[in-house]
Amino acid sequence: MSVIPVIALLVTAGVHAIPASLLLRPHGMENLYGGSSLTPEMVLLLRHRAGGFATLVVMSVVALFVQPWRTPVLIFALGSVALFVVLWWRSDVRTPAMDRVAYADMALLPVIVAGLALS
Repeated sequence: MSVIPVIALLVTAGVHAIPASLLLRPHGMENLYGGSSLTPEMVLLLRHRAGGFATLVVMSVVALFVQPWRTPVLIFALGSVALFVVLWWRSDVRTPAMDRVAYADMALLPVIVAGLALS
């Protein structure tokens, strides 16, 4: 059994724990995503997004101990990360905050792929 899928799950959980924490501390959204005038609607949507990331973090941690979960969780993580990179790439949104998120996801892609290949 390879340790790479475990590392992929740990890195996935760690990267997504940062935005997941915004579920409980929405005042940090402006620092992470940029912008100084988030509307209440945007805060609600970003908190919903944080809830999705919190779910991914929990699933990744569970998959560390429940081997049959590893492949499905890594597939879900791959889809989530790849989708954001594609959306960012096709958009005209280039801000330091959005670029940081995109670059983090781009760095995470090969880690997840390696975890899937060896799981």
